[in-house]
Amino acid sequence: MFIVNGLMNIHCSHRIGVTFGIKATLLSGVIVSIVGFVIIMGQMSTPEKIGPNLAVMVLTLLYSFIISLFMLVIKGRLQKIIED
Repeated sequence: MFIVNGLMNIHCSHRIGVTFGIKATLLSGVIVSIVGFVIIMGQMSTPEKIGPNLAVMVLTLLYSFIISLFMLVIKGRLQKIIED
């Protein structure tokens, strides 16, 4: 009986933790993109700096999506392990 309750607690805690990690990663990617956009708008007088800043902004957003996808796969595998 105690083992079943322990597994249910682990199941709930891993699901909450990984879900929080996914949301935090996506939110940080969006925040960095917004900050990068503000920086780009502030440097419109120097066109040679727009390209590198835009690249960093888009790359950060892409990395956050990729990390979130990995965390989603981990969440699914953990759920499958606990159900078995």
